[in-house]
This record gives sequence, structure tokens and C-alpha cells, in this order.
Amino acid sequence: MTQYEFRGAMVSVDCLIVPMFEGNKALSFDGLDQYRDQIAQVWGSDFSGKKKEQSMLYSSDPDMPRLLLVGLGEAQSLSVKSYKELIGTAVAQCQNKKYTTLALVLHKKV
Repeated sequence: MTQYEFRGAMVSVDCLIVPMFEGNKALSFDGLDQYRDQIAQVWGSDFSGKKKEQSMLYSSDPDMPRLLLVGLGEAQSLSVKSYKELIGTAVAQCQNKKYTTLALVLHKKV
């Protein structure tokens, strides 16, 4: 059975889901500064934040070994329905890989 918890702090997880808007390569999430360079390396070549785009990054951090970047598209076109669909797709991908603990970063604009 799937269980959900809401926490305000970072915890140890199998995968951190990081939704990002198109064209906004600046990482504006508290507590994720250590991944800024890694995201900058894939931005533009492998990932640009386009709607439905996903890119898995691997980290040396044992508490957060994977980051799944999820493209939200342009900020002005985001709706609650499309946000739920995009995040649902990301969660399903993580479940297919048998990850048992996930975390979702919420952007201030969402």
C-alpha cells in the first residue's frame, strides 16, 4: 500500500523529483544548492524543462542518490491538472524502477 508523508525538511530517499520550468535553469529550491552544478551540466543538452521531459541524474550523496528532473513547460501555461499528470508520470516511473522512498520538491510558483 502506498503511504504519503508531508515533511518540510530533506530526508533520505531513493529518488528526489525536481519539477522545473522551461527556460529556467536557475535552481531556486532551498537545500538543493549542492546539485546546482550537476543540473547545469545537463541543462540545454539533455534537459531544458519542456513539458513531459524527464532526465535522471545520479548523485554521490547516499541520502539522495538520484534526482529526477521533470519538465513542467512554460510557467504561465501550467495548470493544476497538468501538474498532477506530470508528477504522476514521474512517480510511476520511480515505482517501475522499484524505488520505495520518493520526495517531491515544490516550487514557490506552484
